[in-house]
Amino acid sequence: MHCTCQRGVTLIELIVVIVVMTIAVGVVAPAFLPPRASDEPPLAEAVRTVRRLALTRAETVYLDVSPTGDWVARGASSLGEGPLAAGRSDRYDGPAATVVASPLGTCAYDVHSSVASRTFPIEPLTCTPVEP
Repeated sequence: MHCTCQRGVTLIELIVVIVVMTIAVGVVAPAFLPPRASDEPPLAEAVRTVRRLALTRAETVYLDVSPTGDWVARGASSLGEGPLAAGRSDRYDGPAATVVASPLGTCAYDVHSSVASRTFPIEPLTCTPVEP
């Protein structure tokens, strides 16, 4: 008697297994990879935060940056509340500066921050970093 059962896998089964394994590797692999260094300028996130605060609070917000990279956001009409946000940019190596964000969403350096404006230029209408 001959057995008519077939052994092995079909091409469709093989393709399905390969697709499932590819998806699994694509989902799991980023957890094992080291994080990439950001190409974003050092204070870009802080400037975005200050602009968002100015728009949502409908008040002028000041971003004070120290030479060490520590930054603090303060509202013009809510100074008694303390800082609205604070953080640190480890990659910032410029001078102390103050960025002013208006309730309309525009940004500018104050008059005492002319050196910083050359170190970290921002587009005044969108508050986005500009290549120096």
